[in-house]
Amino acid sequence: MSLLTELKRRNVFRVGAAYLVLSWLLLQIGDVLFGMLDVPYWAGRLLIGLLAIGFIPAVVFAWVYELTPEGIKRESEIDRETSITPQTGRRLNWVIIVMMAFALGIYGFDRFTRQAEPDRSYESVAVLPFVDLSPEGDQEYFSDGIAEELLNVLARQPGLRVAARTSSFAFKGQNLPVTDIGEALDVAAILEGSVRRAGNQLRVSAQLVEVESGFQLWSDVYDRELRDIFTVQDEIAGAIVEAMTAALVGNSSPETAAGSNEVDLEAYQAFLEGRFLAEQRTSTSLPMSVKAFEQAIALAPDYAPAYAGLANTYTLMEQSPTSYGQLSRREVIQLGRPLVERAMALDPGLAEAHVVNGLLLELAFEQQAAVDAFTRAIELNPNLALAHRRLGVGLNRLGRVSEGSAAKRRALELDPMSPVTVQNWIVQLGFLGRAEEGREVAERIVRLRPNDSRALGALTTYYRFTAQFDLAHATLKKAEALDPENTSDRASLFYAYLDLGLFGLARDYADSSIQRSLLALAEGRCADAVSTFDGADLSKERLLQAWKAKVQQWCGSAAAAAENMDAAATWALAQPARLGIPRLDLGVEIVWNLRERGEQEEARSRLVFVEAVVRERREAGLGNVQQDYAEARLAVLTGDVPVALDLVEKLADRRAIDVPFMQDPVFRELQDEPRFRAAVERLEQYRTRQRQAILAQLGQE
Repeated sequence: MSLLTELKRRNVFRVGAAYLVLSWLLLQIGDVLFGMLDVPYWAGRLLIGLLAIGFIPAVVFAWVYELTPEGIKRESEIDRETSITPQTGRRLNWVIIVMMAFALGIYGFDRFTRQAEPDRSYESVAVLPFVDLSPEGDQEYFSDGIAEELLNVLARQPGLRVAARTSSFAFKGQNLPVTDIGEALDVAAILEGSVRRAGNQLRVSAQLVEVESGFQLWSDVYDRELRDIFTVQDEIAGAIVEAMTAALVGNSSPETAAGSNEVDLEAYQAFLEGRFLAEQRTSTSLPMSVKAFEQAIALAPDYAPAYAGLANTYTLMEQSPTSYGQLSRREVIQLGRPLVERAMALDPGLAEAHVVNGLLLELAFEQQAAVDAFTRAIELNPNLALAHRRLGVGLNRLGRVSEGSAAKRRALELDPMSPVTVQNWIVQLGFLGRAEEGREVAERIVRLRPNDSRALGALTTYYRFTAQFDLAHATLKKAEALDPENTSDRASLFYAYLDLGLFGLARDYADSSIQRSLLALAEGRCADAVSTFDGADLSKERLLQAWKAKVQQWCGSAAAAAENMDAAATWALAQPARLGIPRLDLGVEIVWNLRERGEQEEARSRLVFVEAVVRERREAGLGNVQQDYAEARLAVLTGDVPVALDLVEKLADRRAIDVPFMQDPVFRELQDEPRFRAAVERLEQYRTRQRQAILAQLGQE
C-alpha cells in the first residue's frame, strides 16, 4: 500500500484541510474582535504563529490516532475490518464545508463593517523630510521642498489632519521608529522617502507606513527627468490620498500645490532654497533667503508663493525679541506690504499669503484686520498651524481670551513638536493664571528636542511664569550656547538681569533702543534713558513714541512727556489692544500724565475708559502678573487703597520681580503704608536670593 493511499485512508488530508479552514475561521474572528476591542497589533501575529505551530501536531495526531465509537485509539490497535475511517472522512467533509461557509460569512461581515465605520480609516498623517541621497549631498533644500509640497497638498484634503511642518521636520536625521514618531505627533500614518538627483535625472522614492503596525500601506519609486518633478509630486499625493481610503476624501482628486505646475523649474528651485534658508532663522540665512526669493520672482514674476515667502522673510527680520534681524517695524511693513498684496492678487486662495498679510497687519497694530486675515487663512487651509497660533494671539489682544485659548490649543494639536507653538501655549496658560499646567508640555518638548535652543526657550517661559528665575537663567544659558544668535533668548536674558538688578550683565544684552532706555532708567540715568530715542522718526514709530513718553514721565517730567503722550494716547485709544503692551501699561500712563498736568476732567474720562478695558480683560479670563499690576495701579488712581494693597501683596506672593514698585511714580503715595513696605521687602528678599543663585551659576559670587 502506497503512502499516499494510507494518508487518504487515515483522513490525514481531511484533518489538515479542516485545520487550515478552522485556522482561517479563527483568524477572521480574531481580526474582527481585535479591531473592536483595540487589541495590540502583535496579538494577531501571535495567533498566526500559534496556529502555524499547531498544524504539524494536528496531522501527526490524524496519522497516529483514530476516532472510534469507543473513543480515540492508536491506529495500530484497530482492526481495519472494523475501522470507521470512511464514515469519519464523510463527517470531516461536512465539518469543512460548514466551517468554510461560516468563515466566508465572517469575512463578508468584516469587509462590510470596515467600509461602514469611518473610524477605521486613516484620518491623520505626518510627512517627514525626505532624505537627500544625491551624490554630492547638496540637495537638502530640494528634498525638503518636495516633502513640504506634499505636506501642503495633503493639508488641503477634506477630513485629513496633517501634522505641521515644524513638528514633522523636527525628527529630521533622528532615525527613530515610525511608531515613536507617530505617537509623538498623534497621527495614524507616516509618509517618508528619499530624493536622488544627478544632473537632470531624478529618483523619488516614497512610502506610507501605518503607525500602529509599522507595515507599509503603499510605496513606489519614480524615475523621471527633473522637469517632471511637479508631475511626480501630484502622483505621490494622489497615491497617498487613495491609500488613506477613498471614503475619507470622498473620492476627490488631490489638489496640487499652489501654482507649482505652472512655474519655471529654475524659479521653483530658487523658491525652495529661499524657503529652506528662511526656516533656519539666523541673521546669516535670512539675507540669503531674500536673495533666493528675489531670484525666484525675477524668473517667475507671476509665482505667488515666492512673493509670500519673501514677505514672510522680512517679518522675521524685524528687530524684536521674537524675530531675527535689524529692520525696524516700519521698514518691514514698507517692504512686505506690496509683496503680500501681489501674492494675494495672483492667488487669492494661497493661505500662506493671508497669514503673512495678518502678520504685517499686526505689526501695524491693526489687530481686528489681522484676526480677519488669519481667519481667512484657516478657511483656505484648516491644517495651517501658524494661522491658528497667530489667530490665538490676535484674539487675546482683542480681549477674546477663551477663543484665543481654543485657537492656540488647536495649533498645539496640529504642531505639537513646534517649540514656538508650545511656548505660545505656555504663555496662554500664564495669562490665564494657570502657569503650572504648562510643566508637562514644556518638559516634553525639551525631552524630544534636547539640542534645540527654541525648545529650551519654551521651558524657560514656564520657569519665568512660575517665578523660578534661577532655573530659567540656567536654561537660557544652555540655549544661548546652542544658538548665540537667537534674539529671543538674548531678550529674555536682558530682562532677567534687568529685573534682578544685575545691570552690568544686562548691558551686554541690550540690543534695542527700548531695552537700552529701560536699563538707563533703572540705573537712574534719566538723560540717557530719554536720549536713546533721539534720531527715531516718532511720527512714524508710534510704539517708540509711547515708550519715550513713559520714560520722560518716570523721569519726573509730565510736562516734557505731554506732546509724546498725547500722540501716543491718540494712537493707543484708537485700538484698546494697544493699551496692554507688556511693561508699557499705556492706559495708566495716559491718565497719570493728564493728572500731573492738571487736566482732571480729561483724566477722569480717560480713567473710566481704561478701567473698562482692564475689567473686560479680567472678565475674559486674564489672570497674569501684568493684569494684577494694571489693576493695582488703577486702584491707586481711583483712591481705593485697600484694593491696591491687596493686589500689591498678591504680586509679592507671586514673586513678581518684574514689577518696579519703587520706581513706578503711581505707587509713591503707598510707600508709607506698612502693608506696602512689607510686601515690597518680601519681594526684595526673594529677588536677592535669586540674584545670588544666578551669580553663583556664573561663578561671580
